[in-house]
Amino acid sequence: LQNDKENNMALIILNSPIIDTNSQSLSPVFVRLWEMANYRICADGGANRVYDEVKNNDTYIPDVICGDLDSIRPEVRKYYKEM
Repeated sequence: LQNDKENNMALIILNSPIIDTNSQSLSPVFVRLWEMANYRICADGGANRVYDEVKNNDTYIPDVICGDLDSIRPEVRKYYKEM
């Protein structure tokens, strides 16, 4: 994948692991896709995944959190709402 910001790529984060189970750190694929994306969307519980792994890191703030919001935890919703 080339890092071409003119491609207008969006990344949609679902309620799926974003951690590399071997290293217990962010998946290199996730990091690369995040860096390449012009627009980052957390679909409901995807916000929990990002929050759990990178809270207090301004690099990983989604542009939008959408869905029916039944899966997002109250503390995660509050955290992003106050940003």
